[in-house]
Amino acid sequence: MAASPTLRRRRLARQLLTLRANRGMTVDAVAKEAKKRRPERPWSAAKITRIENRKVQRVREVDLLTLLDVYGVTDTEQRSAFVTLAAEASQTGWWFGYKAEFGTAAYIDLETEANEMRSFQLGVIPGLLQTPGYAEAVIRGVGSLMPERLPGEWTLE
Repeated sequence: MAASPTLRRRRLARQLLTLRANRGMTVDAVAKEAKKRRPERPWSAAKITRIENRKVQRVREVDLLTLLDVYGVTDTEQRSAFVTLAAEASQTGWWFGYKAEFGTAAYIDLETEANEMRSFQLGVIPGLLQTPGYAEAVIRGVGSLMPERLPGEWTLE
């Protein structure tokens, strides 16, 4: 199953925000510390905020590793999981080539990681759950079809 970049981006942003909150650091403090560790990279409170608010489409690996250093994440497996999550978050879903048909494609993007579907029907049982007798009663009740147009296996009395 394809990964959802939108959900991955949300997950990454939430986890980075949680790491910062657990360290009790402000975005200004993180930006200062990151600038000390990587002076060649542009760091600001606004950059940290954009990452945490999912305004950045692609978090560069060097920036992610710097943030993990600032937050004190030293476990190699955990760091590797963050790098993988960031890489998956920066990918483009197959549906982006069909923006004209799908619009912003928000729901299609979320569908890739859905594990449950719920449906609400006000007054009518969903088609797959209908028995022939129930379907016939619905059709008769609506009055949209003449009785002779009902499928042959249904009997009319």
